[in-house]
Amino acid sequence: MSPRTGPVVRSLLLLALSITPARAAIVDRYDAMLDSTLHARDPVAQELFREANAARDSSRYDGAIGLYTRVLERMPNFAPAARRRATTRIAMGDRRTAITELQTLVTRDSTSYTHSALAMALIQQPDPDPVAIEESRRHALAAADMDPDDETAWQAGMMSGLRLRDTTLLRRSAQALQRLEPDVLGTAYATTVYELLVAHDARAAQASLDRAVKLGLPAEPATALQQGIRTLRDHDRHGSMLVTGAWVVVYWFVVFLGLLVAGFALSRATLRAAGRALTDRTGRAIGLSGWLRQTYRAVLWLSCAFYYASIPLVLVAVIGIGGGLVYLAFAIGHVPIKLVLLVAVLTCVTVVSIVRSLLVRGHDADPGLRLDLADHPRLRDVLGHMAERVGTRAVDTVFVTPGTELAVFERGGLRTQLRGHAERCLILGLGVLDGMTVGQLKAVLAHEYGHFSNRDTAGGGFSLSVRRSLYTMAMHLARAGTASWYNPAWLFLRGFHAVFMRISQGASRLQEVLADRWAAVTCGSEAFVSGLRHVIETSVRFDIHATAAVNEALESGRALTNVYRFETTSPKSVVAKSATASRTADAIDAEPSEYDSHPTPRQRIEWVTSLAIVVPPTPGDADDAWSLVPDRDDLERRMTEVLRQGVEQSYGVQFASADA
Repeated sequence: MSPRTGPVVRSLLLLALSITPARAAIVDRYDAMLDSTLHARDPVAQELFREANAARDSSRYDGAIGLYTRVLERMPNFAPAARRRATTRIAMGDRRTAITELQTLVTRDSTSYTHSALAMALIQQPDPDPVAIEESRRHALAAADMDPDDETAWQAGMMSGLRLRDTTLLRRSAQALQRLEPDVLGTAYATTVYELLVAHDARAAQASLDRAVKLGLPAEPATALQQGIRTLRDHDRHGSMLVTGAWVVVYWFVVFLGLLVAGFALSRATLRAAGRALTDRTGRAIGLSGWLRQTYRAVLWLSCAFYYASIPLVLVAVIGIGGGLVYLAFAIGHVPIKLVLLVAVLTCVTVVSIVRSLLVRGHDADPGLRLDLADHPRLRDVLGHMAERVGTRAVDTVFVTPGTELAVFERGGLRTQLRGHAERCLILGLGVLDGMTVGQLKAVLAHEYGHFSNRDTAGGGFSLSVRRSLYTMAMHLARAGTASWYNPAWLFLRGFHAVFMRISQGASRLQEVLADRWAAVTCGSEAFVSGLRHVIETSVRFDIHATAAVNEALESGRALTNVYRFETTSPKSVVAKSATASRTADAIDAEPSEYDSHPTPRQRIEWVTSLAIVVPPTPGDADDAWSLVPDRDDLERRMTEVLRQGVEQSYGVQFASADA
């Protein structure tokens, strides 16, 4: 809405619509129907109603109100008399009483007539408050839904839509009035306002204004609207300057689309390649798998480079749009101070958020308790033995965590990782060792070492830095309240995140497939499937058990010294444990998604089973995996302490002391 013409347009639109003539033929038919109804039910009330209507039409409002009241005394439920008495009060200037009566009436007479009368009474107040405007809108729409030909409802809808800046309601109301009353002043005026403020069509607005002038539009509103049309035409000319910028945006999104299509195609190719019966027995990424892997790496790096190349364009867009809005406010001549300040603040906050996202750096904090391999020679020997069998370098460090994680990663700068000198780390969740055999652990380790052999962990710093930047920018925009559709930085962030996640997660799925092949080739299909099933089942079981143990310890006041051996006895815990099997089955049979970082367990099991690789077990494979870590009780208690502190800090609770 033009700041220069808005107030004038709003006030004069109410006047123009209020003088729109009713459709006489329809009114006459309706009055005839009411007269016939009264004649059949109460001829005396019929005569009183006729006299009341005549008094109202001749502006004898006091007499009309008295006659309508007498009708209601004889027929309390005759809604038309109550409705006309209320509208007569409006003509007398007693709008507050009329609104109250109509609000009461609409509860028992939910017809389009009552809804539209109440809507008009509310919106035609000299200065309706927001609650009254919204109530008018609601009743206008209710009336229009009941009777699409109720022009009073659409007039009220036009007024409330204009005050609420509801473009959808303005459009519907203008179109309905054009259909119902195309040749009256109010409709021509409403159409002009719609074309000017909603459609922003200067040519159509001028045609509607010319028609309104011919129908008798006064000079004052005509002048105001003409000025609005001139302003719109000026804006159209200025808008041509943005065409070049628009084409830049189009090309920008074309690249987005290209990356998205590439990610989709590569994902499909990955699933097809993984689903075939694989003939390579070396575990190495060769053939189609090797081609896919190299292509994925190139596309992923291109996506990362595109992200950083796009940041300057996003900054230009943010600053340009923010500065353009401020300039536009001054160019129009009416400066909304609060709006200008808001735009300036939002622009500055967005720019700062983008810059801060570029400066964020990762920290090589230990993800868990560092395990001294010198004190665990059997575990160290297994780690070295499996690295040798896969043909790669063993991990340098093992971090123990409370959960059931089993994963590898490399630490060090990008150059260090690419040269192969990074620190190799293994995350070992204690929970996964419960019931696990050494053979199952070896198969899962072979999978993790497969990532090292295929160099999946090398060069990941570029991708990781993009993820950190994305999340940092999103966090700062959200905290500042600028994560909205009108913020170009937020739109870019959401769009690129969708593209990047599809590509990066697709690459991750391919890496998992090739690592699974390494595990099958090294330890046999059956051993890896058994290890994978154990990891899934243990993860589900541990989550259920740990949650139940924490809740029961807090509720009962028992000390939580060893979550792994905490005996849960509450009915809730028993019910939760009974769901382990079904939840495990759900986890294995989960439906795949394009944004999954791993293929589904069911897919992985089917693919590895199809390899049918048999590798004889080695001595000690049937031993309990805990035999590799002799200090079980001490580790479990230390990890319980980590878990307990995390719960207390996150939820503000306090566990009972073991010494109490």
